[in-house]
Amino acid sequence: MARFRGLVTVASGDKYIVEFLDSIRLRIVRVTLFTSYQRRSYHEEVYLAIRGRGPDKACITMINRETNLLNCVRGKVIPILF
Repeated sequence: MARFRGLVTVASGDKYIVEFLDSIRLRIVRVTLFTSYQRRSYHEEVYLAIRGRGPDKACITMINRETNLLNCVRGKVIPILF
């Protein structure tokens, strides 16, 4: 999919769009690298709660994850992209 988008972007012939989208892609890669450890840690936490038959703990963990993710996007991702 990324290759397709890249081809369409280049085919547009608009160098500003190409530069802008390349810049966004680079920022997304940086954010993804920054958050990959956190995602693994979260998944393990949910898995352990489920394995331990703790549905309430799993639910709370997932809600906290979503809250933290939204805060991260607002505080770190959006400022990088815009």
